[in-house]
Amino acid sequence: MSMRGESEVRQRLKQVLFRHRKKLLDRNFKRRPFTCVHNTTLTLDGVEIGICGFDGEGGPTGCVCDTRHRGGAQARECSFWSALRTPEEIKVEFQDFIQTADRGEVALEYPDVVALMWVVGDENTLFPLDQEDAPVTPEPTWLDKLLKR
Repeated sequence: MSMRGESEVRQRLKQVLFRHRKKLLDRNFKRRPFTCVHNTTLTLDGVEIGICGFDGEGGPTGCVCDTRHRGGAQARECSFWSALRTPEEIKVEFQDFIQTADRGEVALEYPDVVALMWVVGDENTLFPLDQEDAPVTPEPTWLDKLLKR
């Protein structure tokens, strides 16, 4: 087994961070009730339910828009759906979390990130996350792993 060089591990850390951030961005822009800026949660008879709070003309104000109560199709088909957060907000939140949160908290959410940070001995310093074009190496499949043996 060969040891990986520090630059190789740092590159892998950048790729892992990029991939996690991309997943967060993708999740934010799926048309789901909880990702829409207009979705409001109300409690009716002790049950929480998502309601569309769009207040423009012709909007579905007040209709059920909650995946827990058969309203998931409403968000997928709604022409008023609007993302709860901007891509920039998500990127800043992600970077702040990685850089300022307790390492235990980060490890709960992203154990691979903390492990790679530990390997390079840089647990308190993180690398820039603004690399949109960072090459992402696809995760090896079970077949790739088997063939490497």
